[in-house]
Amino acid sequence: MSEEAVELRRDIGMLLLAQGQASEADLILGPLHDDLRLVFGPADEMTEEVAEALALIRLDLDGNAT
Repeated sequence: MSEEAVELRRDIGMLLLAQGQASEADLILGPLHDDLRLVFGPADEMTEEVAEALALIRLDLDGNAT
């Protein structure tokens, strides 16, 4: 897994999230998070960043966010 590919996947997911496309962002960031946890572990900075974004997405998708 190349660093450039990982960063590109993260950037695409974050861009989708910023545009209000939470479902689409979840489709990108969910599998990325799984990969990051497997390769770098849950305490990795990018793993944590993606986990936080996913938490926000899932709050939004569940209708609990403002």
